[in-house]
Formats: sequence, C-alpha cells, structure tokens
Amino acid sequence: MAAFTSIGEHAPYSSSKAAAVSLSVALHSELVAANTQVGVSVACPGLVDTQIHRSWRNRPAGDRPWSDRESADAQRQRETDAFQARGIPPFRVAEMVLEAVKGNRFYVFPSDHWQETISRRARNILSGENPPIFTWGPDLRPAPVR
Repeated sequence: MAAFTSIGEHAPYSSSKAAAVSLSVALHSELVAANTQVGVSVACPGLVDTQIHRSWRNRPAGDRPWSDRESADAQRQRETDAFQARGIPPFRVAEMVLEAVKGNRFYVFPSDHWQETISRRARNILSGENPPIFTWGPDLRPAPVR
C-alpha cells in the first residue's frame, strides 16, 4: 500500500512501490492491446508478517547496519516485532494473488478497508490540495495554536 500512501522517512520504499504499480499498469495496457493471453496482477497487500524487519540476519557478519532497527535496543526490537506481527500472513497473500491471477484481476488488495485510503488520496489529488502529512519520522512543525 506504500504505492498509494507515500510514507515520510520511507521515500525510496514508497517510490519503488509506486514505480512497480505504474510499470504493471503500462505492461497490462501493452499486453491487452497486443491481444495476448498474458495477464498482469499487482499485489498491494499492506503489512505482511514476513520478518523483513529482521532481514539483517541474512547478511554476512562483517556488514554494517543500515537501519536503526538493527542497532536498536531490546525494547525497540520487541516493539518492531509486535508491529510487524500485525501484518497478514504470507500464505494469505499468496492465496489472494492466486485467486486474482485465476480471475484475471489486476489489483490485489487484502481487504476493502483500503478503498477509503485510496479514495481519500484520489479526492485530494483531484481537488488540487497538498497531500496530508504521514511520516514515521519526526514531525517538527509547531503545534497548532488554539
């Protein structure tokens, strides 16, 4: 869902997801226009409990940490583990993708609750408003005066 939400402090991640969706849309158009029997589906599962937050465990011992998640204390690791565990199981994503491929469905979302998120983003774009602020980093704006 990062392709549609663009999370602050995660620009490379969000932009790579947006690029994957855009590439898939273009590929879908090309394949349909060429009258092929090849379909395209794009999985937008949101948070998946993959343990990606512990991907450092697969690197050689001499590599330096690139993320605060790797060098965090035990409490931060527990919080990160708990957050990641809120994701849907990978087998469920696989089931949804298989179902979409068999049904020749382009978008694969885990549930209907993402419709509001995407609708809100579309309304924001169409109205010409600045995007809302959504960041995992610090928000250093002054507090609103009441």
